[in-house]
Amino acid sequence: MPLKQVLQTPNVWFALVSTLLLCGSYPLTQIYQHKEDYQRGDRTLSLILGIRGTYLFSGLSLLTGASLLLWLYLTTEQARNIFVFIVCTAPIVYFFANWVMRALRNRQAVNYENTMLMNKLSSICISTAFILILLMRIWMP
Repeated sequence: MPLKQVLQTPNVWFALVSTLLLCGSYPLTQIYQHKEDYQRGDRTLSLILGIRGTYLFSGLSLLTGASLLLWLYLTTEQARNIFVFIVCTAPIVYFFANWVMRALRNRQAVNYENTMLMNKLSSICISTAFILILLMRIWMP
């Protein structure tokens, strides 16, 4: 695929969606290790933002990426993908919102186990959404 085609609309917008989703996810992988990062002298984004800031930054990045993706589906005549995406990612939204609320009340919830659960849940749900969308393109053109 020539570079000119890759850089066309809506391809660039879909690339931005991917970037926003990664920007939202990555700081969450560092949120439980602030003490260790500080002791080693690491300056991670999550450490700089703090726990509340990391949740806020990640939440806004993920929300912006998901909103842009839904808008792209709507404007590129792929509206049926909206339902699949919302249903498949609902468990992520539920877990993330509950994790944030628990963590703000009790810092013990900011731990490796919850971080990995968020990663696993996100991977499974997003993969399921995109697999279903691909299958729908094959079986329901």
